[in-house]
Amino acid sequence: MKNKVTKRILFAVFAIALCVAAYFAADLAFFQYDDPLERASLTIVNDGEDLSFTYDNDAITLHGGDNTTVYALTYSGTAVVTDAYTENLPSDFMGSFAAVQTDGNVTRIAKTDMEYTQGYTTAANLFLSDEIPFEVAYADREYFTVYFNGEPLSNAEITVTLSDGSQKTVMTDESGNITGLDLNDVRNGLTFSYSSDTNAYILNYQVEADTIFTTRWLSAMLPFGIIILISIVCITLDVFLRKLLYKKEKMPVGKTAITAKDTRKSASCPDLRPSDGS
Repeated sequence: MKNKVTKRILFAVFAIALCVAAYFAADLAFFQYDDPLERASLTIVNDGEDLSFTYDNDAITLHGGDNTTVYALTYSGTAVVTDAYTENLPSDFMGSFAAVQTDGNVTRIAKTDMEYTQGYTTAANLFLSDEIPFEVAYADREYFTVYFNGEPLSNAEITVTLSDGSQKTVMTDESGNITGLDLNDVRNGLTFSYSSDTNAYILNYQVEADTIFTTRWLSAMLPFGIIILISIVCITLDVFLRKLLYKKEKMPVGKTAITAKDTRKSASCPDLRPSDGS
């Protein structure tokens, strides 16, 4: 009875541990794409939507691009995007784009980071250009750093709008950092709003989402799939060899708790315990 209770307790603990691991797995990157950046395309459309970037597999679209200047981060610095790249991106692009639209005292900005530049180091996806006065940079997949006129914006009030329309007001610290934003909220897109003495700045930030069940995703998951396949083969082989061993030793197949016993001792040595009649 004790063994059954212990097994049930261990099973419950294991199940709870799996649930906890699955919950936190949403914040982990299990694979990394290594295909060239030229796979993607960039299209600018004037569809009346708010200035923002969206992704459809490898196609990047800038919405609301009327009277907008689009910038790309390249290995040689910031470059103006003069034409749409409907087939593929240039090889010297780093994967970060920003669009700026000014209407009176309101400056609208859209920024996006592809898989190659999102979230590992702050400097990897920073423009710090005079043409982009208000900018956010995603670092270490944990926090944002807010910049204003090329410098970290410290102790400032920022309004963050989530994809579902809900808002939260946060304060940047002395280094201009914002914490407390969930990674899943970042994946769905965020809008940062800041007002200075004379102007208002609205920045929509979108990262490239990981699209599953595509050829690109399957290619990236190939190493992980090989590990799983090898594990399945090893487990299957182990079970098969155990069954052969049990059959050879004439043991009950599948009863792993039963081990071979040496019966020769009981056969050759008589029972010397006194009987009831002695």
